[in-house]
Amino acid sequence: MQSFAARRGADAVAMSPIQTVKCILDEEGVRGFYSSVKPTMQAQFVIKGATFLSYESVMTLTGDNVFLSSAACGIVCAIINTPFERVKVVMQSAECDAFASPLECAQKLVQQDGLFNALYRGFGVTVLREIPGTYVYFQAYETISAAISGLAGVPSWVAPLIGGAMAGAAGWISIYPVDVVKTSMQIDLDGGNRENMIDATLRLWRKGGPFIFWDGITPKLARAVVNHGTTFLIFENLTVELQRVL
Repeated sequence: MQSFAARRGADAVAMSPIQTVKCILDEEGVRGFYSSVKPTMQAQFVIKGATFLSYESVMTLTGDNVFLSSAACGIVCAIINTPFERVKVVMQSAECDAFASPLECAQKLVQQDGLFNALYRGFGVTVLREIPGTYVYFQAYETISAAISGLAGVPSWVAPLIGGAMAGAAGWISIYPVDVVKTSMQIDLDGGNRENMIDATLRLWRKGGPFIFWDGITPKLARAVVNHGTTFLIFENLTVELQRVL
């Protein structure tokens, strides 16, 4: 919804999720919902692995220090995630056939803005999003899943499923306004208008007031519940199986 609102201008900011779905269907058909799906899937494949590997590694090194582990994990994720997200938001905000592939989009960005400025625009604000978001995410998971696991008669798969779903929602709620600012900073194909976080925040505030920083939160939470519940369910089961084999 953030990317679609940027493409449509002020009128789209006030749209509900249902109105946005209808508008995309009318203008672009079903394939409009799959704009930028390739960079999204590629990013998720890499980021999920990097998230759990970096978090668990630092937890081991620091004696289960959640804050330091979250900080390290957040920085690693920002380094990996920023280029993918830049390409994703540009493709989502463009017309459906504006780019033949994510590679073409990345090449155009680099031609206009140089390698680092093109692919790492919004890196600082991404770090500010990832560190607290990761902390809330894992802390919420550990707390909720432990509470569920302590209940008598609850199947073992329920704790990671529900804990992951709630952790995903908590993580996004904690940093969603920062994500809105990050998306706004990354979305332009202007080859030079690189706002800082404060300027982007003030511009958004003037455009839509405080509510603009929560635009699109409902579908984001719906996706997070499914995504992260499934992620932790698979992660915990794979961990058990690997420990059994090794």
